[in-house]
Amino acid sequence: MKRVSRRGLAAVFALVCVAVACATQLVATRADAAANPFNWQANIWGFKGAQNSYNADINVELISAFAALSIDQLPRFITIQEACSGNWTALGSYLGGRGYSSNMYQAQDGIGRSNCQYFGNLIFWRGMTSALRWDYQIDFDYQSLTEIAPSSGLPEYRGAACVTGIVNAAQDYFAAACSTHLTNDANAGTGLCPSTYPRRLAYCQAARVREYASALAGSSSSVALVGGDFNIDHASTAGTNLGLLFET
Repeated sequence: MKRVSRRGLAAVFALVCVAVACATQLVATRADAAANPFNWQANIWGFKGAQNSYNADINVELISAFAALSIDQLPRFITIQEACSGNWTALGSYLGGRGYSSNMYQAQDGIGRSNCQYFGNLIFWRGMTSALRWDYQIDFDYQSLTEIAPSSGLPEYRGAACVTGIVNAAQDYFAAACSTHLTNDANAGTGLCPSTYPRRLAYCQAARVREYASALAGSSSSVALVGGDFNIDHASTAGTNLGLLFET
């Protein structure tokens, strides 16, 4: 697959966030994006495990940040991880008023806290028609890959919330975008991935997301994007290998 270029041919590429509430903007890859960031990415820590509480403060901070942007400055896609149902409700209400739609992948349910009945990955998008929502579990459906989240003691199923559709721009084009959160278990690896992905668990989860995004995009003339918290340092060997998944 080809690397993203200003000429419009695009492969799967990733925006990675490994810190709470960090953000990344992608440089324009098409003429219509000259004034628009294409994607905004953050892990928002919607359920604060140490405090055993729902994080409502982040809603105020994010809404304030987006309210300061003009319509032309708003990103096409917003990808968010560790979001509670309450975060989805609050952010969805505000962003819906600015032309966004949304999808959520529920990695956990039954947390049972006020405003956090379920928990997972969010994706928001704007300026698209014929949009379809897609949810994928990326742990190969193996029970042995089910993680127990320390903050709640409940199973966490890694997955991706995605959308496909026509981006309405100067030259309309098809796009697929996903929001995902890979394992934070640095020791997970040998024996946990199928033989076709003989590396640590986060790597084969990433490979799974790449396959889904590629399949959803369906063409080298389409854009495929994955925003997420990959829990890997770019400078590490694992980070280099992970980057190669998306940039080759």
